[in-house]
Amino acid sequence: MNNKGNMRLTLIAAGVMSAGALTACFNDESAKVVRPVEDSLFVVRLVDEKRQPISGTIQIEDQDGGPNDAARFSSVNDDVSKVSYTAGANGIVFLDLVSSSDLIKNDPLDVVFVGSASGYIASSKLGSYTASGQYAETIILTSKTAAATTPTAYKSVVGNATVSGGIATNDTDLVLTTDKRVAGAGQAAVKGTAKVRIPAGTQMSLADGTAPAPGPITLETVYFDNDTDPAVTPADGALALFPGGLTGMQVSGQNPGSMASAGFAAIELRDSAGKLITKFNGQKVEVEMVIPDGTPYPSGSTVGQDVDSNSVVSAGDTVPVWSYDEIKGRWTAQLDAQGAQQIATVQTRTVGGQPELFVTFTSDHLSYFNLDFYFNTCASGADGTVSVVDKNGVPNNRTLNLYLKLAVGSGGWANDSASVTSSFDVYNLPSFAVSVGAVDPANPGVGVATFTPSGGAASAAATSGALAGYAAAGTCNLIGGVVKLNVENGGTVAPVPVNLEIKTRAACANIAGQYEAVAASGAISSGSNFTSFSTSASGSYTASIFAAPTYTITVAGNGSEATAGPNKGNTFTNPLVLTLGTKTCATGGTGGTGGTGGSGGTL
Repeated sequence: MNNKGNMRLTLIAAGVMSAGALTACFNDESAKVVRPVEDSLFVVRLVDEKRQPISGTIQIEDQDGGPNDAARFSSVNDDVSKVSYTAGANGIVFLDLVSSSDLIKNDPLDVVFVGSASGYIASSKLGSYTASGQYAETIILTSKTAAATTPTAYKSVVGNATVSGGIATNDTDLVLTTDKRVAGAGQAAVKGTAKVRIPAGTQMSLADGTAPAPGPITLETVYFDNDTDPAVTPADGALALFPGGLTGMQVSGQNPGSMASAGFAAIELRDSAGKLITKFNGQKVEVEMVIPDGTPYPSGSTVGQDVDSNSVVSAGDTVPVWSYDEIKGRWTAQLDAQGAQQIATVQTRTVGGQPELFVTFTSDHLSYFNLDFYFNTCASGADGTVSVVDKNGVPNNRTLNLYLKLAVGSGGWANDSASVTSSFDVYNLPSFAVSVGAVDPANPGVGVATFTPSGGAASAAATSGALAGYAAAGTCNLIGGVVKLNVENGGTVAPVPVNLEIKTRAACANIAGQYEAVAASGAISSGSNFTSFSTSASGSYTASIFAAPTYTITVAGNGSEATAGPNKGNTFTNPLVLTLGTKTCATGGTGGTGGTGGSGGTL
């Protein structure tokens, strides 16, 4: 499995079961011929800010300057080159390569998966592959009208476009400002704002340079708060929705690294036909963003300047401005008229008797905009494993949620993951200092007592703040270090995985009541945890799962798709048999539900 994320943990839970076989209809004459020379599988899913699946469209684009890699993909159920796929209610599409494609090892793939859905802000995920394998990619889309538990704010305004001689202009100024929101019961705080102004008479065009449709145009903005709070949706706030993630960044013109955000916003303008207006033909759109009080300014940024060496952003500091192109899947510097990156100076004003920090900048296009400090990854290596022990030094047997956040200020950067036990893996570590904390959802008193780097001295945990029990850690020292909890093990037996056999079959169209094993592509999902698998030619795959949270299994093959779940791992039927359409079976035998197949690692 080649499914490396910014932080990868052993999944302590996934799974879904159905007591009976699932059936779909299919004519086997159009079944795709399996091509054994390239056995790669690409499972791509769309989820919302709550990590729930959503239906929508997944478009495949070539990365900047790359060859025509997008056209090498096809559905696992046919051998037709396509660059656009529809994700159904489960949010998943199953892809492989067309039979005419060269092997990945001979011709690596560099693409961007772009996700879109009605009512959501579009986003994307880079995909770079140099070897055959099974890959699982998740694209998170943020609802424009997310629940109040999500630290985002949405605002829209409608204007009018006039088209004359192939040139479209807006009739009047288009101006909007998102609203702040205070924290309260059932709602997350939004401490910053985004203001957008498109002056009257601005010439507009679609991404392909053509004029938008005349008539109503709609300007929409979603502002994302930069604070971190495990109590909101998703955990660690809107930073968990940051396009491309905050670590392991691929930024044009920069070494791989990480960003610490002072706030970001997504801005969209659509014509009367619903198409995105993205360019403004040399004219400028004005953007103002309010920076939340207490935003960290960690040392070591490669761009920007902290003029008074404070640990938080203050008036006079400079903040780099970036924009995200979801079609290219990369953050790039927002350029000024001279082609240099815009470095915004932090200004201050009084609003309602309170000081407010803000920056302004201009743009000739619309997308995600981000105020961000950029940091290189650890020079000594950015991947490794961290151990977790109880207060007596015994390997932890609790199931925890683990959080990393900046060691100073409030917000800016965070990384979280669920289902941690005695160790966790980290990837693409940034070079700035962080603190580490752990939470047991069932036991609020559980936290981190100390963090000890490899060969170093332990650092004490914090006793105050949004989440007590954080211990300071130099991020580059996490690898090989030990997180010690403030409690003994819970007295429970560590989870024991159960081997679940997944069988895939097709009903015999020519033999009533008989079935024949078929190979299929599959995915197992449980919240943010997501992995792919394939059943063997004998129609079988063995997954090692834990009988804990709910999970869903979806398989596709033989021209149809079947889903089982959600249910808890301790209520499944083993083996789980999924029926994928029909086929013409060989006569003279009774068929079957598949052989024993291969085995899978712990999910």
